[in-house]
Amino acid sequence: MAQRYCTNCGAELGEENRFCPNCGGPVHQSASVPTPEADIPVPPPPQDGEQHRPRISLGKFVVGFLALIVVLWLLIPTGDGSGGGGNGGGGKKEVAAKSKQEHKQPQLDVSSPSGSPTVTRDSIEVKGKVTPANSKVTVNGQEVTTDEDGLFSTPYHRNVGEIYIQITAVNGSEQADASQIVTRKLSEKELAAQEAAQEQAKKEEEKPQAKPKPKSKPKPQYRVGQTANVANVTWKVSDAFLTNQLNSSFGTHKRGRFVVIDFTFTNNRNEEVTLDPELHMILKDSQGREFGTDVDAYEFMPTDLNIFLEPVNPGVSKTGRVIYQVGADATGFTLTLDDVEFWEDKSAVFDLGVLPARAYVDPSAGATASPGP
Repeated sequence: MAQRYCTNCGAELGEENRFCPNCGGPVHQSASVPTPEADIPVPPPPQDGEQHRPRISLGKFVVGFLALIVVLWLLIPTGDGSGGGGNGGGGKKEVAAKSKQEHKQPQLDVSSPSGSPTVTRDSIEVKGKVTPANSKVTVNGQEVTTDEDGLFSTPYHRNVGEIYIQITAVNGSEQADASQIVTRKLSEKELAAQEAAQEQAKKEEEKPQAKPKPKSKPKPQYRVGQTANVANVTWKVSDAFLTNQLNSSFGTHKRGRFVVIDFTFTNNRNEEVTLDPELHMILKDSQGREFGTDVDAYEFMPTDLNIFLEPVNPGVSKTGRVIYQVGADATGFTLTLDDVEFWEDKSAVFDLGVLPARAYVDPSAGATASPGP
């Protein structure tokens, strides 16, 4: 039988050996039988002192070396992102590039307005370009739209005078500013319109103002003791005087300054009418002040002369009395009596003249008061 040797360490193998007694390698993998054709020298068997010295396996060395190459290949990034580990390296580069782009200082190139122009139009086009193109651009605080190349254009309206235009570009935490000053003046057409308006205003100021017409006072037509026909009713003022104290049949008194008027009313209509002195008997003084009847005076009114809100039938005449409380400075009284019609507007004016001061007499009370001033 041919002698066998270990291909790892060259030790001679016995038939009973399953492992190399020198390197420990499996016999079925490392055993070799020399052939006459292969004149390969067989290394001498190890000396007794070297029987148990550990040796490095060539196969293990080759496998370890290849594994190291694979690890290094995975760790080295490639430019195109292909191969083991290429995608990871490319992703990191893209993230870094994007971060750098976001924090890049924006650049503004404003093409309009340029310099500090003076214009006559009421609007101007603000145009320019920003880099990077995705930067946010605002004009005086108002955001404008940029295209994919970073170009922007927006109209800006303004009034007359000097206008400050602030253009701002923001890219992440970075910002760039550009400012322009535009002076807006009136156009020839606007100047002409302004001058025409000023000229018209000047003419209006110079035009003499029409004096307001004084309110015409109705001229008195009647005096005390006369009768006036007003539409379908008749009025007669039989007496008028001033007094400074009113007396009632209950023994009460009221002091002040009063105008007392006695009258007769005749209804010539075809239906009854109701007298209301507040509506149909208006007393005025020379200053145009209007006086109402004294609501507390009815206590001092003789019963037969109190016809306030009393209906008067057609063809009937009734005698009544009205009392007005007036101021100490009131003089020159007139009494306006109307037609007692809701839809008509006819009246007669009685000039009461200089009223005499007289004591107030209440026939039912039998008392008098001292004459008024």
